[in-house]
Amino acid sequence: MRGKLFTTYASVLVPSHIRVSNVASEIGVQTNELTKLALTIWPDGRPCAIVNYWLLKQAPNLTGDSITTYASQLTHLIKFCHSGRKDFHELSDQDIFDFVRAMKSITTVAGKQKKPSNNQIRQILKISLRFLMWFQNSNIYFSDTILIGVGEANPKITITWKQSSYTRARYIHHLAMPPGSSPIREKSPISSEVISNLENSISSDSTILHPCETTTRIVTCITDYLYERRTFCLWLFKRSGLRPAELIDIPVEENRNHLASGYILLPTKKTRNSKQVLRTFYLSMSEGSRVARYFRARNKFLASLKKHGQVVDETNAFLLTNSGKQLNRTALTKEFQRLVTKAGYVNQKVCMSMFRHRFITKEIQLYLKEFSKTQDKYDFSDDVLYQSILKRIATKTGHKSVKSLWSYINLAINDLFIFAEAEELLEQSNLYEEGMQLSISLRRATKIVARRNIELANEIETDLSSFESLIKKLFRKA
Repeated sequence: MRGKLFTTYASVLVPSHIRVSNVASEIGVQTNELTKLALTIWPDGRPCAIVNYWLLKQAPNLTGDSITTYASQLTHLIKFCHSGRKDFHELSDQDIFDFVRAMKSITTVAGKQKKPSNNQIRQILKISLRFLMWFQNSNIYFSDTILIGVGEANPKITITWKQSSYTRARYIHHLAMPPGSSPIREKSPISSEVISNLENSISSDSTILHPCETTTRIVTCITDYLYERRTFCLWLFKRSGLRPAELIDIPVEENRNHLASGYILLPTKKTRNSKQVLRTFYLSMSEGSRVARYFRARNKFLASLKKHGQVVDETNAFLLTNSGKQLNRTALTKEFQRLVTKAGYVNQKVCMSMFRHRFITKEIQLYLKEFSKTQDKYDFSDDVLYQSILKRIATKTGHKSVKSLWSYINLAINDLFIFAEAEELLEQSNLYEEGMQLSISLRRATKIVARRNIELANEIETDLSSFESLIKKLFRKA
């Protein structure tokens, strides 16, 4: 039996309609280009035509990784039907209960238990029921029996319609659906301590280069660039809360004048637009200098590759691989997971999306604190205030609607006052770590200076030692 039952394709041309010329009586097929399309198969290798047809219908209205997510979620239903030797039109309420029970005890190929959260099961069931609703209403379903619907219609699968208390969106509900987990737990922000440990785990010697990839002459330029790329990625995740898919698609040419303009242009995913949409993210002078530092490292890296005879294609990608090509999402994810493991977080959930949760939560708290300066107390039922705050944050995060931001309200106010002093201490610790990280970067630079002027390098080393001592005293780390 196969493991992965779906494949994602990029830039797919699909026929949209047939055009007949009245003059020459010629027939032509018009096509549409889909940014992404995911297709599924049955565990025995046969294409799952019905699900693929539904995915093809959904793809034009989706961007980013949504179509891949849909395909991945529907493979659970495909596996269940295949193992039970049932077609989609044969499913009943009892099958839905069995389906949920099966998802709660999923096993991997190695035999290890893999228990998805209740929220994951709910999402899988929602998309499965949504697919079955489409299947029933399509020209593919010919049975006289109602497959899925509300109780009054006496269907084989009985559903009700509910509204999310957080996003306020309408969704399909079934009695087999497990209770939802708290969004506070599901969307836990990454802590300052974890970020600090991740930053401290970045080092040039953690990069293993294959002998055939490079020569000893350019090992240093590659490892130096990878160090700058990794530290920059963590910094930008922390500062902007952008999605991983947005990070790898940041354009270079559109951002070359960021210091003069005072902002950086970030791509926005999940916009339902086939063309890339850029949003403006404003930077302080020091933040602009941080972006400029990465630009210099990137330009130096590309120049070094060309100098040593490497063929480098011009790319508008912000992040590059060892060979100067665009870094893809898979490579970024794997690199982050290696960093998480090196930092010691083996059995603890640490992922890139937690930076986004942290950014949104902190932004809400910032606005609430500013509001509290003009008010005697909070009115925690003031939806108008929250709506205003979330609209401002949505412009920074790229959310088209504020509905998906509502769950962060409780997360933000949960510890707004109780842990105010602790937050201040964590912020001081974060500043200390940033100062020490800057010192480490400068020490790396002195190795290059030492090749030409050892005396100057020694002076810089002495000044850096004094700087570190001052930082430790300032933050009482001595």
